[in-house]
Amino acid sequence: MKKRSFSIFSLFVVFFTMLTIQPAMAQENDGPEDFPDDVEDVPAAPINDYILVGVAAAGILGYRFIRKKSITT
Repeated sequence: MKKRSFSIFSLFVVFFTMLTIQPAMAQENDGPEDFPDDVEDVPAAPINDYILVGVAAAGILGYRFIRKKSITT
């Protein structure tokens, strides 16, 4: 029963994603917007500094979760 409810939930997630992404992709693009020449750009966000840390943390947490689940079953 648990496996069936998981498959129904995953189907729901897939269909919900399909319904929400398609209208966003169908929007028209009129080209780049014209900005006045006196606009100052802000520096880029430092997100690139933390990508490796995030991937490592996700890997460690995923490994611990799978290991804990395999030990209990």
